[in-house]
Amino acid sequence: MHLARTIILSCLFIGCLSNDLLAQLTAQSERRVTQLNEQIAQLENQGNDRAAIPLQKEIVDIAERELGHNKSETAYEWNYLGHLYFRLGEYGEARNPYSQALSIRRKVLGENDEDTGESYGNVGFVLAELGEYDQSEEAYLQALRIYRRNTGDESSETLQTMNNLGNLYLKTSNFEKAKSLNRAALAIRTRTLGPDHADVGESIFNLGVIAHEEGDYNKAQELYSRSRSIFQEALGEEHPYTLQLMNNLGKLAYDLGDVQRSYDIDRQVYDIRMRVLGPDHIDTAQSLNNMAFNQQDQRNFEKALPLYQKALDIFLKQLGEKDVNTQLTMLNLAVVKQRLGQSKEAEDLATRALNLRRESLGEGHPLVSEALYQIATVRLEAGRLDEAREAFEQSYKIMEDAYGDNHPKTLSVLFSLCWINMRNEDWASVLELSDKTRRLVRTTGARLMSGLTPAEQLRLLNKDDHHEFAFTVAWQKKDDQAFADSSASWIINDKGLSQETLAARETLLRDLGDAETQTLSRKLQETRRSLANIVLSAPQADQVELKKRQVEQLTQQEEELSRQLAKKVGASVELEKWIELDDVRKKLKHDETFVTWIRFQPYDFNNESQISGYLLPPRYMAWIIPPAGQREVRLIDVGPAEEIDSLIEKARKELNAAGRPDGAIRNEGEQDAEKKLRRSLADVAEKVWLPVAFHIGDETKKINLSPDGALWLVPWAALPDGDDRYLIEDYAFRYLISGREFVQEVAAPSSNTPLVFANPTFDLTPQKVIAAVKAIFRDVRLDANASRGRVSQTALGKVPSLPNTEIEANAIAPSLEKLVGKPPIKYLGEYALESVVKRVHRPRMLVLSTHGYFLPDQQMRSNERSIHNDRARAASLLAIDGTLIENPLLRCGLLLAGCNQPPAGGDDGILTGLEIVGLDLRGTELVVLSACETGIGKVQIGEGIAGLRQAFQLAGASSVVATLWQVPDRDSAVVMKDFFDQLAAETPPADALRSAQLARIESRRERYGAAHPFFWAAWTLTGEPRKD
Repeated sequence: MHLARTIILSCLFIGCLSNDLLAQLTAQSERRVTQLNEQIAQLENQGNDRAAIPLQKEIVDIAERELGHNKSETAYEWNYLGHLYFRLGEYGEARNPYSQALSIRRKVLGENDEDTGESYGNVGFVLAELGEYDQSEEAYLQALRIYRRNTGDESSETLQTMNNLGNLYLKTSNFEKAKSLNRAALAIRTRTLGPDHADVGESIFNLGVIAHEEGDYNKAQELYSRSRSIFQEALGEEHPYTLQLMNNLGKLAYDLGDVQRSYDIDRQVYDIRMRVLGPDHIDTAQSLNNMAFNQQDQRNFEKALPLYQKALDIFLKQLGEKDVNTQLTMLNLAVVKQRLGQSKEAEDLATRALNLRRESLGEGHPLVSEALYQIATVRLEAGRLDEAREAFEQSYKIMEDAYGDNHPKTLSVLFSLCWINMRNEDWASVLELSDKTRRLVRTTGARLMSGLTPAEQLRLLNKDDHHEFAFTVAWQKKDDQAFADSSASWIINDKGLSQETLAARETLLRDLGDAETQTLSRKLQETRRSLANIVLSAPQADQVELKKRQVEQLTQQEEELSRQLAKKVGASVELEKWIELDDVRKKLKHDETFVTWIRFQPYDFNNESQISGYLLPPRYMAWIIPPAGQREVRLIDVGPAEEIDSLIEKARKELNAAGRPDGAIRNEGEQDAEKKLRRSLADVAEKVWLPVAFHIGDETKKINLSPDGALWLVPWAALPDGDDRYLIEDYAFRYLISGREFVQEVAAPSSNTPLVFANPTFDLTPQKVIAAVKAIFRDVRLDANASRGRVSQTALGKVPSLPNTEIEANAIAPSLEKLVGKPPIKYLGEYALESVVKRVHRPRMLVLSTHGYFLPDQQMRSNERSIHNDRARAASLLAIDGTLIENPLLRCGLLLAGCNQPPAGGDDGILTGLEIVGLDLRGTELVVLSACETGIGKVQIGEGIAGLRQAFQLAGASSVVATLWQVPDRDSAVVMKDFFDQLAAETPPADALRSAQLARIESRRERYGAAHPFFWAAWTLTGEPRKD
């Protein structure tokens, strides 16, 4: 476990050697003390406090010998000696000098003197560090009483003591008292010192630590960020306050799943502490513990062991064994020793730490629960399952009482109990606890994600180890009906949490009309545009590193603006709501079936006994969910994911290549090309469809699909169903991000005019783009000079025109008018502009007949724990080349007028998925992306492949028709006309699309004796408004 301590400081000792002391010494001693004082001052200026200690001890001896013990001057020198030890972090050594000073001052000056208050505060500090918490509290309360009496409620001394007492309460997990004191101190400090004072930063930081400990990571992140800016400006990058803050940011990054960033911060802080504080300082020991934890986390136990041991040696020397940091390092070391086969040493060490915490804190303290968790882990690793279960159960009871079920720490203990029950094959308990865990993860995840950026959300999902465990258990018990039913509800609620959060946030932000929100929104849109321009640019060879730095800088800006806007929105209660399996089944009509997949990496339960076990190669599982009152839910193991992904990639490449000018259709004829493709598609169908089809009833006419990973790329309609038929000839298909869509409320249809964009003039010059925008929006001011510079080069290359999309636009216009009751507005040629699309406002229907693009996913750094599925669950979000994995919504988009000659800035004709998310499409029933090319590449981040479809849904659209590959615009026009004709006849969208595709199959068979899927199978319907 990481060590994340608050800043706890005594009132700083201020002053030089007392003139009163010098006046009372003999001449010889006066000369010696003056000499010693000058040497001490010189050593302090050099930062060499350790060398000053023997000199100060000599001054103490002189004061004791010539003045006597019970003198205020003697107390002063004892106090200064304690302060030298304090600055070195040697609190055990500081205890006696501080205690001597307190004893003298109480006798000589009395219980109410200000100097006595200082000594009470210093003794309170070292007692807190040494684990003597009750005595520390008594000392702090005495100091606070004295300071309030002598200096008032708002003095720096009073506020520092409030701060220290609050941190004592935090250290002992008394969060309410800690918050009360720190909030009071913050209010006074802000009013009296100003918002940028270091003491204000300290109070903000302490409140951040409390939020962190309580599991409110969003609040902690906000408070840490505020205190960081104060510390860096007021104190500098290498001040102990700043370093402690960075230490806690590393812990928070780990808790949020940003593992690589956590490692990097820990290394940075360790290097600075070693250089500035030296190898024996307790803050350096804290960093050593964290570095050891990082090695342990990567299963490098041999490297972790000496680091933990060195940290423990420092803590024992400086703080003693009663300190909580010492005990935590003992517990960490015990786990590593057990992993290395040192069972007796591990048990003895863990037991000692547990007993120490029980003695100092009491049986029901959360830190005792932490120790119980660690000792249970040691016993589990040793194969002592019953003893481990007992310790985990004790730990869980304490955690549940202290934090409640929704705290991340409580969830970790609950997960461990699941593991123990699994090892004991207590499957009823495994099912009960797994179900409870998944429900709590949904609740806590929804709350945490509301304040996170999309990248942070994905990293947090990656950290959800419970996910892999739960679905591994379901995989093993797939034939048990109770597990099939429960795990079906898990997958329904697991999928799409990130998308739901983003969609809810965008919706709420559009309704927030205050000036600050609007300003932040504009800045966010501008940053996203700049980021998109740079990502899609084609830099010169000598500018690659510059582009990388610019992308990283803009990504950080985009994330910070997203985070600020997220704070304004907060969590949605609807996101936290659990959707039951029966809720979904009741929404299915009698002729529908819902099939949802997962790509996951099962735990290898047989590999080792430890909780953090190895993962097996990824697999696909599928749930076949019938309507209520029909058959039972079935859970099936579809098979190894890598084999299936390879078959999908092979079939898609063959399909796409067949339609090229030099492809199989042209060279071999459509009949032979179709037969050849059917063999590849049959291989896919054998793996992903036939196991499912066996459990689908004869009454089913519509299949609702929620794919995962590469299954999003499968042309399901074109999978063979027998020798001469395709699945589309038996079923209508629609795609869903998540089963939760069945029960989500659908926005009322917009009454606004439908819009059609077609046949963009891709070669439109920047000057003509400006002229066209001005012709449409006469009140818009554009800087013509911004487009007079060089024309930017993009990584997309030049794209050909699509003249037949204008024919399509004219052909579907009558059906759109009949459907909506208003003629559509058509933006054709030079008016099919990015700027126009960005300004659309809730059209009833939106048709975009143009090229789309999807850049291949970046290859991700991986390890044995990595998993790549539709949740982009990557530990570090780093590509193989070390660059940041870009937001998938930056790597897909639409091409509009002027994209072949984009200006260096401004409207470049490239509308990215990230910019699409910012559109207001609430009430838009249907978006049609006709003639789009999404590209083919091995799927590494599944969310990206459905990026365009999801982007429009995030913007508020109820359903989206898109294509899986580039379709000739002539064929697209035919299919789209039939589709809209069917819609105008009030045919549901999924049935309308199927009807149009069947008509295309029939016409090609009549004309060519074959119907190659290239011409008709690309279109998919994602989402669909339910009109129950």
